[in-house]
Amino acid sequence: MRRNLIVLLALLATGAALAGVWSVIAAPAPPQYDTLALKGEYVDYSELDGSIPGKLVRELGRQAVLLAARDELGLATRDESLGELDATATPLNPEKTFALMPRVRTYWKGNTRLHLEQSRLEAAPGTEPAPTQPEEQAAIEPLQFGGPSLRPQSIYATLANQWEEQAHGPLVETLREAGVRGAAPKPDPTNLPDEAAMLLVEDLSFPAQYAAVRLAHQAVAEYGASAEWLGVLARSYAHLGMLTEHHWSSQPEVFYARALLYAERARRYGDGKETLLLRPYVLAVCGAHANALSELKALGPLGKEAPAWAAVIEPTGRFDHEGLQQLADDRPELRPLALWLAVSHKRTLGYQRAFRDVAYPALEESPAAFGVYNDLVKCYPSLRDQRRGAYGGPAALASELPLRLVGVADLPEGVLASSAPAAGWVGEMLEALPGGRVTPFEKGPNQIAKGLRRAERELTAPCEPSWELLARLIEEEQFVMAANYCQTMYNATEASHTTEAAELHRLVSDHRCARYIAVHQLPKHLHYDPETLAGALVEIDFLEPRYNMEPLIKQMLYLPRTDGWNAGYQASWSAFNSPDLRLPSLCEEIVAGYQTWWEDLKPHRHTQVLDYYEKVSPHSPHWLRQRLWLEKEPSKQQLAEWSEHAKSDVSSSQRMANHLVAAGRADEATEFFERAYELSPSSDSVIALASHVREHVDRDEWLPTLQRFLEEEPEIGLGHTSVESHIAKTLISDDHDYAAALPHAQRAAQSYSADGLYSAMVANEGLARWDEADHWAKALSTSYPSARGYEWWLYRTRTGRGDPAEALPPLEQSFLEHYSYVTRWAEADYLATSGQLPEARDAYDAIGAKYDSPHSKAFCHLVAAILTYELGDAAQLGERIEAAERFATQSLADNPKGRNAMRLCLGLLEMEADGDEVDLNEIQQALDAIPDGGGRLDYVGLVGLILQVTDQESEAAERWLRAAVQGPPVDLSIANLAGHHLAKKHGVSRTEPISARPDAADAPADEHAEDDAPAEADNEAGPSDD
Repeated sequence: MRRNLIVLLALLATGAALAGVWSVIAAPAPPQYDTLALKGEYVDYSELDGSIPGKLVRELGRQAVLLAARDELGLATRDESLGELDATATPLNPEKTFALMPRVRTYWKGNTRLHLEQSRLEAAPGTEPAPTQPEEQAAIEPLQFGGPSLRPQSIYATLANQWEEQAHGPLVETLREAGVRGAAPKPDPTNLPDEAAMLLVEDLSFPAQYAAVRLAHQAVAEYGASAEWLGVLARSYAHLGMLTEHHWSSQPEVFYARALLYAERARRYGDGKETLLLRPYVLAVCGAHANALSELKALGPLGKEAPAWAAVIEPTGRFDHEGLQQLADDRPELRPLALWLAVSHKRTLGYQRAFRDVAYPALEESPAAFGVYNDLVKCYPSLRDQRRGAYGGPAALASELPLRLVGVADLPEGVLASSAPAAGWVGEMLEALPGGRVTPFEKGPNQIAKGLRRAERELTAPCEPSWELLARLIEEEQFVMAANYCQTMYNATEASHTTEAAELHRLVSDHRCARYIAVHQLPKHLHYDPETLAGALVEIDFLEPRYNMEPLIKQMLYLPRTDGWNAGYQASWSAFNSPDLRLPSLCEEIVAGYQTWWEDLKPHRHTQVLDYYEKVSPHSPHWLRQRLWLEKEPSKQQLAEWSEHAKSDVSSSQRMANHLVAAGRADEATEFFERAYELSPSSDSVIALASHVREHVDRDEWLPTLQRFLEEEPEIGLGHTSVESHIAKTLISDDHDYAAALPHAQRAAQSYSADGLYSAMVANEGLARWDEADHWAKALSTSYPSARGYEWWLYRTRTGRGDPAEALPPLEQSFLEHYSYVTRWAEADYLATSGQLPEARDAYDAIGAKYDSPHSKAFCHLVAAILTYELGDAAQLGERIEAAERFATQSLADNPKGRNAMRLCLGLLEMEADGDEVDLNEIQQALDAIPDGGGRLDYVGLVGLILQVTDQESEAAERWLRAAVQGPPVDLSIANLAGHHLAKKHGVSRTEPISARPDAADAPADEHAEDDAPAEADNEAGPSDD
């Protein structure tokens, strides 16, 4: 109802309040130029020395130039950072357009420098470029100003104030001296927004916010500025920034900069409470929380004269979810805004349940808030939620966009004519999704964008903002949705998506990153193939990398490298080094990039990042999260200081608990594990709590703790499956109680998640339930052939039950399509057990060379040496033993027992090769001294392998048996080798039939409960840590 009212009133405003605005724009004299075009400066901030990085600092300077041209000189403005200078789409008239390239540098000491250079417009297709000024035009004098030293907690308010002053005076003179003429109408305090305009500001969709800023710019251009219309510009540009925060572009920073500048300019024309509250409001919305709170405090109590929207400033700045939720519940007029701000908080936290609790209500209130659909894909929910985001977003864009565009003043005729949603190619796939038939990715949004461009080209006088901007917003939203769909459609499915990807690529082919979509037309195993990507992604244009582009950046990390570097690493490093000093940007760039770069930072950079978090958003948990992660051994005083703050955050509570355990204070840690579970009763938090209880409190309470979760908490995603699987794995690995584990494993397997199927296979194998184990092994490999196709073949090989040849197809698919750490080990084991010894040795060599684990490298050294002995290559055997000795000396220095075990194995191999007598009891005593977690069973098994290849089968069998049955999970590398040799020794038939089961084991995952499956993590493989 509220949305319909907004649309109706916007229509009335279009037809009455501002009818004919553009036809009566007045100016003292026709200027030479009617448009100022600003080129974009796309800087790699990781290369700058001394100036403050970040897009928003730069954009405040750039947008001040446009503010001077637009609001002081009466020109229309066009910005390359918003995509408005694309000559192939909407070329500008070079005779009427003054083009500039700005370069903004700001320093912490408070000094700022702006270089402006005249520039050429990009030529329209089929035309020659023309200079915007005569060649003899003098250079533009740099603009410089200074002020107090800048601080992270107040930088944007300070700079916005300074740049607004420059835009009112010095910048205007600079533009006039460069040849720009014009004047804007005088301010008019009686020029007030009507109700339709204010309702558009409250509608949280980018078409409505575009409509609001368009109305405001028209009103100011015709009748003169007022504090109230500037307030509309400040709030709507802030909303545009918030609503485009997920885009793969610099649009959010442009909008936030304009919002800050207009909040400042409003103070020039009014000093009422509503006007003064604009600045803290914009700061809160953009995520500069400390700055917003200090500005709010300076204004004193809100009082009755404060506008309703001011109520969200304090809970937003204080990261107060409960306060925002209370506003949403108590104040209907604030519900959409309060819920959206809560979403913007919770998207940074990574709590599945907490995010879901606010995301769906937010979409109910604001179905055209398309960023929430993006967050459902990105914010760690279940696969069901990811698919709702990936599929629901395009459907919402197709249906909501035309509805919202009705409110845009003077929308060109015919733009909406061809935009009605129709059944599409994706809709055929999705009829079974909850909520009925969904038809994402219609052509309607693209047709609207084309209509807007056509209207822009036909204009006789430029308007503000351009139709090109609205077209770009539509296309950017459509592209991000296409990228999310590609990311989701391969998650936990094995079907080919070539057709969908091809259709998506045609839909977004004009986007600068469209080749990322095109890559998904390739077979899955080529998505990360360096040679394929080198050709497929060669023309990708990042412009400015940011971690919203993480799927593309991660893909480009696989490009061929020169000196360990490539375009992916360059983009990643640049994004990581250029966050804005506002919480959403810090979380986007630092949190997403830390796994790649955190360890490479020097200590002072760690301190700097922590300082940014604490000063920018001191009430959020992020600074404490980072502090608890960075501090390896915090003092007792530090833990006491952080204690209360940690209890407001799941991650901080768990990290605090871990520090207390490490400090020998396990009894105190229990409170923090319990608090983490209370804040987010998820499978992860209950497993962490139960594991702590088992190890440090009361072992008998471990299982009841987990069972209470299963009984009391609803199933979200694969939460129950994860807990059941954890119970089964723990009972097997810690207690060797396969019988107790079995019912939990069987229940986990009913979801047909990979983890559940694996647990059932292991539990049944441990109980010698061969038919059942084979059923689940087959189900695992045939349901997930790319990621887990090797499991069935290895099961049959290590048990000697069934014909391994039957299991070869998924095994081969796995090696082809998912060549990960796990499948490398599986392939090496496959080659070794199938008699392909030279190839097996090469495979173990490759694993040892690629991965950093010292124990994995030691294992590979030893197996490769044993295979060399078995191949009869005496010369190379000596070289390999020497190389392995060097490795043991250099790389196992901090693990003397492991180093000694490796040397004993090498000595045994060398003595057997030389025919010397060996004391196996002495070797066994040394191996028994290796503690749990030190790889003892791997070395026991390796001794068995040495004895096996030296024809001491009876001695070997004892070691094989220990390695095969005492070190679950059963499919570790040494267990595979051990089981294979034991099966051969005892003559178990490999071709005896496995009895058929009524429920076919090869049922595909998509026919089961896999809709709730999260992205599957590979299980451990390779050497054991016991």
